[in-house]
Amino acid sequence: MPKIVFRGKTYYSEFEMPPNVRQAYRKEKRKERAESNMEEKPASSRPLNELPETEDIYRQSAPDDMKHLPSDESLYRPSRPIIDPVPSTIEPNQGIGMRGLAWGVIVALVLSGIAFLLARLLL
Repeated sequence: MPKIVFRGKTYYSEFEMPPNVRQAYRKEKRKERAESNMEEKPASSRPLNELPETEDIYRQSAPDDMKHLPSDESLYRPSRPIIDPVPSTIEPNQGIGMRGLAWGVIVALVLSGIAFLLARLLL
């Protein structure tokens, strides 16, 4: 277990420190963490204007004999659509929906009732 040296005294854990010393130690640790986090910003948290341009990244990583060539991204331009998109004039089919389902169940019950009655009368 690592030793903690704080204000000239050595402790083997935070819990070995008196409460007032422990509180001061934790406060100082938080302050150190906050300062170190401010200095080291990851690229994803930087504003866009601070990030390097694609061309700069390409120039740094390209082999010496290819640094004079443009990057692929600088050459890319999206093409126009082949056919201009036109809104559809066909409206979607609503289908039978719940009303049709209910009618279908009712008709099936009536037909099965008629079949039951006919079977009883004929047998």
